[in-house]
Amino acid sequence: MGVKDVVFAGSSSVYGNDEPIPSKEDAPCLKPLNPYAMSKRSAELLCYTYHMIYGLNVTILRFFTVYGPKGRPDMSPYIFTQSLLTGKKINLNGDGRATRDFTNIKDIVRGITLALAKPFGYEIINLGASRPVSIKKFISVLEKITGKKAKIKYLPSLSGESRNTYADTSKAKKLLGFESKITLEAGLTEFVDWFKANRLG
Repeated sequence: MGVKDVVFAGSSSVYGNDEPIPSKEDAPCLKPLNPYAMSKRSAELLCYTYHMIYGLNVTILRFFTVYGPKGRPDMSPYIFTQSLLTGKKINLNGDGRATRDFTNIKDIVRGITLALAKPFGYEIINLGASRPVSIKKFISVLEKITGKKAKIKYLPSLSGESRNTYADTSKAKKLLGFESKITLEAGLTEFVDWFKANRLG
């Protein structure tokens, strides 16, 4: 094969509700909660097969709740920011106590760059901020940045969603020299500035 090294964009969704947290790469990941998580776990196993049969170097990076400028409009950072800035209600599934390890896209890109420079054979590595916050806290940070008060409509929890995500990044630090550098407030400030400049008509 012409390709010898691959860095695969994995996902923290493969952990489901596995305990304990923070999530470590050696977790069994046998109970994906939704088709997306299953597809990511299946792809990891396919990568392993290619490594074993063809000697392909594969580094799987499990991303934790990535956000930043140009982020997807169906994800919570975008939806919450849009709702706050336009005075619309935030439809919040659950009680807001679920936690997410929001990780800025700049940290993710830096982690990918480090991984591209170091083929390991076959490795799975978490990339996350390792600073989980509740959804309520996330909204409160956005309120502070935007100067707007959120109008929240609480809805039933969705099935197929993880209760908490929290990356153990000790392997990333050891193998890649990776640590998250961007705080949630700094990252969201940049995101809100981008949103105002590019998404408000």
